[in-house]
Amino acid sequence: MTDPIPAPRSGRRIATAAVTIAALLVAVAALWYWRVHSFHLGEVLPGEIYRAPQPTAQGISRAVTSKGIRTIVNLRGPNPKHAWFREARDAAAKLGVGMVNLRFETFDWPPRIETLVLVQAIDRAPRPILLHCHSGLDRSGWAAGVAHLLRGESLDSARAELSRLKGHLCDRDTCALHAFFDLYEKWLATTGRDHSEEAFREWLKSSYYPPPYAASLTAKSEFPRTVAPGTRVSFAVEVRNISGAAWPAPDEKERGIRLGARILGPFPTHPADVAELFRQPRSPARDLFRDGQSMGEWSAGASKAIDVEFDAPAEPGLYYVQVDMVDEFVHWFSDLGDLGLIMPLSVEPAAADAGGTDAPGAELRVQN
Repeated sequence: MTDPIPAPRSGRRIATAAVTIAALLVAVAALWYWRVHSFHLGEVLPGEIYRAPQPTAQGISRAVTSKGIRTIVNLRGPNPKHAWFREARDAAAKLGVGMVNLRFETFDWPPRIETLVLVQAIDRAPRPILLHCHSGLDRSGWAAGVAHLLRGESLDSARAELSRLKGHLCDRDTCALHAFFDLYEKWLATTGRDHSEEAFREWLKSSYYPPPYAASLTAKSEFPRTVAPGTRVSFAVEVRNISGAAWPAPDEKERGIRLGARILGPFPTHPADVAELFRQPRSPARDLFRDGQSMGEWSAGASKAIDVEFDAPAEPGLYYVQVDMVDEFVHWFSDLGDLGLIMPLSVEPAAADAGGTDAPGAELRVQN
């Protein structure tokens, strides 16, 4: 009987490599599953900032007991209709833990307004701070990276919070969370600056806008504060493209960037945060106006004066009107950038006799 012919050495090496790769993939998958489906605290800044997936009431209690957590920063936004939000809110209140609710999306640019508020929370909220999103892998990793840069640590340390080893599985070329840090690095190169805490803060305050959602809007004529029902409202706005990139404005209504206006109301009293009502997902705001005159491409730095016209509502009451740029079927600029112009409008039958439709309206804007 002859001995079996041994397998070629190259074949054994391939088989061994395949087993090793398979074991590694299983380990990575197990780590990812554990990170997504179990509550754990990841240390960002020792003793000061931690990151985690969505905590239950029990998880919050554990975080307070083990790490002394005093503030929770929820990156999923205020969602009182959902049980997970109510459970976390009530547990935090019971334990005397502060809660900051900011709305970020995994697959979109971090909004300018929420990013600036996040910086305020990291700077001022009682520590230790717990950052959380849904899985603790994406938005929490990005926010942890911001915390590193606010401490003056390197861009590499910030990007490491979004690494595959920490469970963030994305296409780097299309990931908006990675693009945030890339945009900052590009600004450093353009301005000839080296990264520092001061440079990062300056960029956030003066220059960070998710491209191309950067516009300067200025009212060039008075917006009426009080009008009669159905009155034709007309006023002028100057718009300047400060995004550094051209805005396409094709003839198709379904595509392009153009000036728009929308309205909320009537309200029985002044709402506490009317800007949030315009910016919330699936806002109840109703469209009033689209600029149909400025077609073609708006070059970077270009300014245009545009007449905004619409009919006031037929129903009397207190309304708010927002004038802002719109990326059709994608975003209003205020979703990711500044607020545009927001003005109160009182619709009153008596206004037809009073003739007082020229009073200036209040104007609300985010100051850079």
